Amino acid sequence: MQVELTKENCILLCGQIAEMEEALRARESGLKEEHASHEDALTKLSTLTKERELSWSKQKHEMETHYQGLLAEMQARIKVTLRLVFVCDKFSVI
Repeated sequence: MQVELTKENCILLCGQIAEMEEALRARESGLKEEHASHEDALTKLSTLTKERELSWSKQKHEMETHYQGLLAEMQARIKVTLRLVFVCDKFSVI
């Protein structure tokens, strides 16, 4: 099927081409905006993840320090208790 190339057809085709080009530009612009938005979201997520990891690391260190202190205190009390037991055994009557 052949279409006669008249001035009216040429104008119509040029208008359709212009509409398609505009739609393509709009789509490209939308894709660029979506890509930038996605990149921004990933950057924020990465930052939040790093902050959370640092917070967890700090909490872990604080907990380890706390429990090491408790362990040291418990070991010191055990030593005192053992000394008392030894002293009591030493002076007890057999």
